[in-house]
Amino acid sequence: MRIKSRIAILLFVASVIAVYNFVSIRTYEDVINTNLCTEVKLPIVMYHAFLKDTSRHGKFIISPEQFEEDIKYIKDKGYTPIHIKELITYVNAEGNLPEKPILITIDDGYYNNYIYAFPILKQYGVKAVISPIMKFSELYSQHDENNAYYSHITFSQAREMAATGLVEFQNHSYDMHKESGERHGVRKTDSESVEEYRKTVYADLYRAHNMIKENIGCTPAAFTFPFGSYNPYIDQVIDQMGYSVTLSCESGINSISKGCSLKNLKRFNRPHGISTTEFFAKILE
Repeated sequence: MRIKSRIAILLFVASVIAVYNFVSIRTYEDVINTNLCTEVKLPIVMYHAFLKDTSRHGKFIISPEQFEEDIKYIKDKGYTPIHIKELITYVNAEGNLPEKPILITIDDGYYNNYIYAFPILKQYGVKAVISPIMKFSELYSQHDENNAYYSHITFSQAREMAATGLVEFQNHSYDMHKESGERHGVRKTDSESVEEYRKTVYADLYRAHNMIKENIGCTPAAFTFPFGSYNPYIDQVIDQMGYSVTLSCESGINSISKGCSLKNLKRFNRPHGISTTEFFAKILE
């Protein structure tokens, strides 16, 4: 009788443990699946230059006052500007995002970003991502010429911006931001083979990557396509660079979830001639 009782007790304990393990496994799987299926809407705004001269305002140039109004509107609507590395951390299931994330991106790295946009970012404690053309940052770092109309940020200015923790720097190429000539942006030319193309683009991106890392103190994790000039031949180069994020010039809202791809993220270009409320009406829900 004692033996039978012991066997019964052991069988009961074993069944309880089995049920507990089953429930635990199911619960863990449910949590993982829920996280993977949860989508976060991510609007990305694309800026370029900021000038006070109204005669220069246009598709890619707005006033500093307009930029400040945009920033205040974004904050008033409850959105939190983030960095690309925070986005990567979220997708890799290594961190969380704020309830309403947004990316503020500034392309080309003009000097006017430093004198007009940077003070506004500091004033409101807002994060932004700048993708400079490194050939020009190198050039103006060697020549002391600060002109809001055409100069680009220097290494020392970029370091100052990065040191605040508000500005993140990403790769926009060293010298492939060109519309004239045989090549447009990073597109393949008709005269080069795929192998030659990839070798050329990799050399340029690698140079820009190291220049940002060594002179600004940031390690890029994304590539911003010059003019949005994407082509499928560059995918291998992007992977070779170790980048998991690319920024396009195509308009649209991004749906982000854990484990998803961050390639060819869409962005809304911010032009002059439209009010803050009107511009963000369809972007911020």
